[in-house]
Amino acid sequence: LNFSADPRVLAQLQAKKFKRYTQLLKEGQSEAGRFWDVVVLTASDADQAIAYEEQLRWREAAGVIPRSTAPHNTRYHVVPDPPGAETARIGNGGATFVVLDMLDKTYGSELDSLKVLVLHAGGFSQRTPNHSVCGKIFAPVPVGPVATSSMLEHCFAMLCDIPSKACPCVFIKCADDIIIFDSDICDFSQRGFTALAHRSPVEIAYTHGVFALVPGSANCRRFLHKPSLDTMRTHGALLDGKEDEAYTDSAFAFDMTAARLLLAFFRGTCGGSLDCEIDAYGDFLQALGPEATDAYCENTGNTVSASSSLVARRRELFQILRGQSLSVAKVEMSRFWHIGTLAEMLEHFTGTDSFLFEASGGATGPAADGCAACSSLVAASVASGAAVAAGAVMEFCDIPAGCDIGSQSIISNVSLPANTKLPASTFIQTWAQTQGFVTHVLGSLDEVKKAKTLLGVPFPAALERLGLSDGDVWEDGKTRSIWTARLYPVMPTAAESVAMALRLLQDVTSPSPSGPSEWRSLPRASMASSVKARDIRVQLAMRRTAETAAVTESLFALFEQQVDVSRWEDAAPSAAGLLRGAAALDPKELATTVSLWLSRGDGDRSQGWPAALAAFLRVVASGLPQDASASREELEKAALSL
Repeated sequence: LNFSADPRVLAQLQAKKFKRYTQLLKEGQSEAGRFWDVVVLTASDADQAIAYEEQLRWREAAGVIPRSTAPHNTRYHVVPDPPGAETARIGNGGATFVVLDMLDKTYGSELDSLKVLVLHAGGFSQRTPNHSVCGKIFAPVPVGPVATSSMLEHCFAMLCDIPSKACPCVFIKCADDIIIFDSDICDFSQRGFTALAHRSPVEIAYTHGVFALVPGSANCRRFLHKPSLDTMRTHGALLDGKEDEAYTDSAFAFDMTAARLLLAFFRGTCGGSLDCEIDAYGDFLQALGPEATDAYCENTGNTVSASSSLVARRRELFQILRGQSLSVAKVEMSRFWHIGTLAEMLEHFTGTDSFLFEASGGATGPAADGCAACSSLVAASVASGAAVAAGAVMEFCDIPAGCDIGSQSIISNVSLPANTKLPASTFIQTWAQTQGFVTHVLGSLDEVKKAKTLLGVPFPAALERLGLSDGDVWEDGKTRSIWTARLYPVMPTAAESVAMALRLLQDVTSPSPSGPSEWRSLPRASMASSVKARDIRVQLAMRRTAETAAVTESLFALFEQQVDVSRWEDAAPSAAGLLRGAAALDPKELATTVSLWLSRGDGDRSQGWPAALAAFLRVVASGLPQDASASREELEKAALSL
């Protein structure tokens, strides 16, 4: 979603944010002030919350997010939706109520003086299934403010200078977008609600929220949710007397008086639980401003599940919020990058558009002529004898010699066998299960939430080639989609599951004249069932193993080039992050990491390699904070072992 902007200016704005975030990590605050007092991530269920908590611990230990101790003293919380919310959806508005309830119970009157960042990160990301297990807030991004950046670090860098411009408040943002904008011109010190307002083409306004402002003012008369051109015209929301631009929404904040109002509604009117889906944007913001009416309460077209109580709850919430002010922080030039589908990943991560240039702060060259200029690698090991076409995305994977990866392919958390040939537009991933492993393969351009095609083949034809019927893969009366189709065998090992997925790929795209393999007789799982059977700790360990393997070559290259060990941390920051995380949280993994790196050395070329690794461990240990004595001791022990 491209708001009007010059990529060069946006890259400069992003570089400024990265500089401030890096300074904040090192010094406790940046030139723009301190970080948020409290950060809350929402999660779909208790299992996803456990996954988020573990990833927060590792990333804090690695030094890529602000610390929960001095000098930052940022307090982190992960809040899952209440039990049953998966079937009776409560929306991000409902999740906001649950967060407010937790904050009040945790902080009491102290809450009124805090600045709180809430990142809505629930859901199982069906349209980007490679993020379903570890979560979209921890989705890797090929560029960013730190080594192996995720959406979390992008959100933190993006908003690190907002607290100094805000009164005590709750700031709401979704987890699957990157917004590049100049926060120095934004004021969040106003009472009531304050929202970012982006000057945008009307084509974007049709699918977003739109602010109808008092002329010449930052005060909003009325908020319009996904309005038509006629609606924008009627309410004076079009800019400069023309019909091609409007101010649209992205993130917003509300002060603690408004937070108390919302909490009173949740505990009083709702009795501390919700029986309908509430949207934090449509249902909160449409109630605000002097010209707001409750006419929107009857419109349930934008909800995923419209329960019988929805209209009544909206009217009650409208009465609670009526009279609250809505101000905007106008952003005349910005970019809103949504990374919520496989197609968007392929477009943004491979140089087809200006994402890599802008989101890297200009560190990556600009796109040329809308053509995929590169492949995207995050913690991926690609052997010198492998062929990877431009336009492929690889994360946490191993591509050995002889492999041939087609363009527009996405490979996630997979160790491919040698000499694997993946056709263009293939998506493949491996998930750890409580019992075994499952590897999913489909087309990267297939619609996961539908059942139109599988690997580019019409779905009925794909099932026929597998010797399966609708009844074999779907339950009667249930939603029919790739997500719910029981297609993928669960196997004892990851390697066996990958082999079965490659057989499925072969049977669907190049069926044998002798007929399909015996898919009907195999125990099979769907993506929907395998996400419920996920083993998050094994999955995270697989990620870290892939990252460790990927940085091995970087370290050994520095050694061969005779780069001074004191410069290794700057040259390979992800390696230092792995050491810090393992030393703080899992000494056994530290030993495994060091052993893997040590094994890279062989022959005459590796003389001095163990001593160089030992020196690197000591450099990392010397840079740890004073209160990290236990981690320092673990690194020193590992260095001595070399």
